[in-house]
Amino acid sequence: MHIDPFVVAYLVIKDKILLINFDHHDKVYEETSKIIVALLNDPRTIEALTNAGITPEEYAAFLKSFRKKN
Repeated sequence: MHIDPFVVAYLVIKDKILLINFDHHDKVYEETSKIIVALLNDPRTIEALTNAGITPEEYAAFLKSFRKKN
């Protein structure tokens, strides 16, 4: 979601909204990808996703879909 000049990166899975990042448009896409990769490599993230009923595969699919729009 754009709030010029910023972007809010979030993910909706089922009935959950996960806020990922909020940053300037020029930085958010690259930074968010790094954040998501780091989170996916943290066992606490997998545990939190499982507790929320979100599979790691559903979360990882978001990473693949998140790329800068031209």
